[in-house]
Amino acid sequence: MRIKRKPLKPAKGSRPAFIVGWSFSLPTLTDLKFWFDLEYGGPLRIVPESGTSPSSARMTLAHAEWSTSLICPLPEDESQLWREQLQWSHAQAAAVLHRHVPPAQTRDMQLFLSRLARGLTLLSEGTSYDLQTGAYWNPSDWKDHPLTSFWLEDHVRVTQRDTEDPTSDWFQTSGLAKFGLDELETARPRGLSSHPTTEILLHLATALMESGQNPKVGSALTSPLVEGPVTVTSHRTVPHVTGPMAVRQVRW
Repeated sequence: MRIKRKPLKPAKGSRPAFIVGWSFSLPTLTDLKFWFDLEYGGPLRIVPESGTSPSSARMTLAHAEWSTSLICPLPEDESQLWREQLQWSHAQAAAVLHRHVPPAQTRDMQLFLSRLARGLTLLSEGTSYDLQTGAYWNPSDWKDHPLTSFWLEDHVRVTQRDTEDPTSDWFQTSGLAKFGLDELETARPRGLSSHPTTEILLHLATALMESGQNPKVGSALTSPLVEGPVTVTSHRTVPHVTGPMAVRQVRW
């Protein structure tokens, strides 16, 4: 992850789910509404929130029962700080804010937030940054992810890194926290293909989302991709750009 400093916290205690930056013309909310209604059936409702200013407007965006806040554009000083922290060239930025919902509604909520980020990225020909997964999305990336339905891989990723142990690699999910769950991590022997481990962690992530609960340390999970049980061996908290992140280690 290429963030140098702790990001800014938007006003009113909300945190961003996506930061969208652009270098050319500012996408209008009218264009966003037309695009959203065409892509996803609409209607997208846009209502100004109190306390907005000409230089930084905060809006409520709603579709069906889903709603969130959008700050578009961010104040110039905040856009500049995001430009430095995310190491991109975009001079302007907007924030699609995270919205807490009951666990049963998190999938639809995350799909709605991602659709807004996709629309702003395509309309501005800019870049969106997913704070939870650390993923950068350019227009070409979003074109391959139409978000017509929920796919776990659009919202949760598995990253691989070296460890101090020269015989093993470390794998960790990022994005489960969007759904109120702890991330998963595991160590695997170095030199093996990363694909099976990635598939296993994503399958376990799907099972946790179905249950809506974090497994207890010492409990066993099952996956058709693994012979035998997958054991939850430990639980820890690690620093993350959005704040402390809880992680559960699994082993098979």
